[in-house]
This record gives sequence, structure tokens and C-alpha cells, in this order.
Amino acid sequence: FVTYNWTPPAGATINSGQGTNSVKIYFSNLFAGGDLTVTAGNNCGSSAAQSITIKSVPAAPGIISGPVYSNCNANSVFSIKKITGASTYTWNTNVAGAVITNYASPGDTAVTISFPQFTSGTVSVTPNNACGSGNSKTITVYGTPSKPGAISGNASPCNGSIQNYSVAPIAGATSYKWTVPAGSSIQSGANTNS
Repeated sequence: FVTYNWTPPAGATINSGQGTNSVKIYFSNLFAGGDLTVTAGNNCGSSAAQSITIKSVPAAPGIISGPVYSNCNANSVFSIKKITGASTYTWNTNVAGAVITNYASPGDTAVTISFPQFTSGTVSVTPNNACGSGNSKTITVYGTPSKPGAISGNASPCNGSIQNYSVAPIAGATSYKWTVPAGSSIQSGANTNS
């Protein structure tokens, strides 16, 4: 004769079915999440436990995808992967004057944000369901372009020579400011990446 021993998570109680392979559980207002565990037993002992993690609100989002830099006067798209148990997502930004536009599908995991001129701010997303809201995920965004990559060019030029130096183009950059060492001058390419 096999019996089953169920252990509910904190904030939940078993209404009926303890000892059987099926239980009904009541989730109180104190329930936030936890593991529901069951073991099977007979006259010879008990089995190893089997568990499932259950939550009343969705888990926090993973990575927010989207441009971190060069958002000045831009329409930027940000997205996350769908979260199990989430029915909607609330997107926010603290950039003054920015406008958030949701995509037209239910449970949007992506938005377009129209940014004005700004230096830096944040974009966050919160998953929601009928029980409430989960924890938010936030990233810092910048209106400015990202830092240039490594400068390519001759690190040991001869006096009197003309050398070429460049950096890879940066998305969203409209100009580049070069500062040269004492005793040298820019011959061409000022405000470009080369």
C-alpha cells in the first residue's frame, strides 16, 4: 500500500488529499512562492522527494535587449523574453520627455521608446499577472555614443611623417573629436572616425 506525503510551501495549506497522489491546496494572502514537495512511501520506506517551484507573481525578467548607447533623439526598441506566468509587462523610463509605445500584441515583451536629447537614464520592465507584479529589471541607457574602440595606427611614427589613425565607426555618433600629442597636428579627417 503506497501513501504520499505532501509538503506545501509557506503560506499554503493542504485542503484535501494528503496521503493520496493528488491534493487540493489553499494559497493564503501570505503566499509569495516556494516548493511543493511530495514523497511516496510504503512499508519498506519513503522515496526521494519530487518538487515543483510555484509562485503567485511572475519571476523577474532576464536581460533587457536594446541599445544602451546613442539613444539621443532616437526611436529605440527594447525587449525581453517571455516569462512563465506573466500576462502583461509594464515598461518605464525616467528620461524626461521620452514616450513609450507598446506593440499591438497582448502581453507585449517589447516596446519602442522615443527619446529626446538626454545624457543618461533608465529603462525598466515589470512582469504582471492576476496575482500582482514581480520584481523589475532595469538597465541604464545613454543619449551619448559609446566609448570608441581601440585606435588603429602607428604607435612609433618618425618625425616629419604623416600617419593615418582611425577607430571603428560608432552607431549613433555624428562626429568624432581627436586630441593629438604636442608637436603634431591633424592634416585631414577632423570630426570623422579616421
